[in-house]
Amino acid sequence: MLQKLATLGEGRKLKELAEIARLIGTFEPELEELGDEELRAKTGEFRERLDRGSRLDDLLIEAFALRPRGGPAARSASATTTCS
Repeated sequence: MLQKLATLGEGRKLKELAEIARLIGTFEPELEELGDEELRAKTGEFRERLDRGSRLDDLLIEAFALRPRGGPAARSASATTTCS
């Protein structure tokens, strides 16, 4: 009984997180095409959108989708990094 109470609402939360992950994935094809300079320019674009009245919540999914991109140089550097 305690276990059921402790996990109450987890299914709903998992569905919400799955939807967020799906939305993040919708940005991937577009972002994979961006070069290093274009990725850096996204920061300024986000700031401008915030200054024009966009809410941070409206930008978070797109911003989070950028996080793993890091540009071709970062991706190739991380691919050659080895763990000791």
